[in-house]
Amino acid sequence: MVLSGIAILCLMSCATSKQNVMKDLDELTDEIVENANEYNFRDWQKKQRSFHRIDKKLQKYTYTEGEQAEIDAQRGTCIGYFTVGVYGESSNKITEARMKLQNIVDGIQKALRP
Repeated sequence: MVLSGIAILCLMSCATSKQNVMKDLDELTDEIVENANEYNFRDWQKKQRSFHRIDKKLQKYTYTEGEQAEIDAQRGTCIGYFTVGVYGESSNKITEARMKLQNIVDGIQKALRP
């Protein structure tokens, strides 16, 4: 009787942990979708670290087909936003650096004109 009670508690605890980590992924995905336009490079790095921690926890459990499909969809959403966010941020920095360099070159050329 005591052993069956312990087994039930263990199953409930495992189910709760599984649901918690699925909820964590859901919340992270929602947060990324809602705030992506506000993130800078450092923000994206933090979100990626959070994603990797959650993803590692997700791998500890088995899921129904429906749960796995939802997890995969959320993973895809996060990865898509990471790709666009980091690329966009890097692209902006490259564009800014190119513009600064062009201004420097223009200034040098102006100074060297007779």
